[in-house]
Amino acid sequence: MTKRRDNDSKAASALRLLPKVELHCHLDGSLRPATILELARERGVRLPAGTIEGIRPHVQVHGPCSLGECLAVFERVYPLLRDAAALERVAYELCEDSAADNIRHLEVRYAPMLNAAPGFSPEATVEAVLRGLRRGREAFGVSSGVILCLIRSHGARENGAVMSVLKRYYRSSNGLRTPNVVGMDLAGDEFRFPTRLYSDFFEQARALGIPPPATPARAPTRRAWRTPSSSGSKGSGTALVSAPSRGSSPKSSESA
Repeated sequence: MTKRRDNDSKAASALRLLPKVELHCHLDGSLRPATILELARERGVRLPAGTIEGIRPHVQVHGPCSLGECLAVFERVYPLLRDAAALERVAYELCEDSAADNIRHLEVRYAPMLNAAPGFSPEATVEAVLRGLRRGREAFGVSSGVILCLIRSHGARENGAVMSVLKRYYRSSNGLRTPNVVGMDLAGDEFRFPTRLYSDFFEQARALGIPPPATPARAPTRRAWRTPSSSGSKGSGTALVSAPSRGSSPKSSESA
C-alpha cells in the first residue's frame, strides 16, 4: 500500500510538471474555497459552513455522482458571482492556480445568464471575465479562450440574449494572444432537454463561423450538425492534454 501511494505521488508530481492545456474548464466550478467564503461574507450570502474545511463538502464533488448531483453544487456558487468584481477576481485567480499546475492554456466556459442580475447585464459579465483573464495572461502567462453557454432549461428569450452577446464579442481566434470569446455551447441536463431543441441557435452560431462543440452527446441532430467530426467541430470536450514545451504554443484551444 505504501509503495502504491509513493507511485501515485510520483505520478501526480510528474503530471504537474508537464505543460498542459485544459479544455472545458468551468469558471464557476473553479473557485477556491477561501474565495467562496470571502465573497459570501462580502455579499451577505449565507453558507452552510464558515471554514474552508467545513465548506469543501458543499462546493466540491468527490467520487461518482449523477449529472444532476454535480450541477447542484454550482447552485451554491451562482449567488456569489453576480457582480463585476467577483467575476474578474475568480477569472484572475483561475489563471494563477492554472499557472501553479503548469497549465499553459485554458478553454473557460460559463453561462452569462446565470451571472447576470439587475444592473449587471450579460454583456457586463463578459467584460468582467475578459478583464480577469487578460490580467491573468499578463501576470502568469496563461492564455485563454471563453466559451459562452446557453442553458438548456432557459427559454428562447434568455438564450437569444446570450446569442446577441456572442455575436458582439465572438472573435475567430483561439485566445492565445489575447483572451477573447471563441465559441458557444449548451449547459445543463441534456436528458431532460435534448440538444435538438436548440438547433436554431447552433445554426446562428454556424453563420458566425462557430463550429459545433465536439462533445458527441451535445451535437445537434440537424443533418449539418449531426456528426461533429464531419462538420469541423472544435473544442468543448472535457479534456486535459499536454501542451508544447515553453517557448512554443498549442495550435489552438480547440485542436489541442
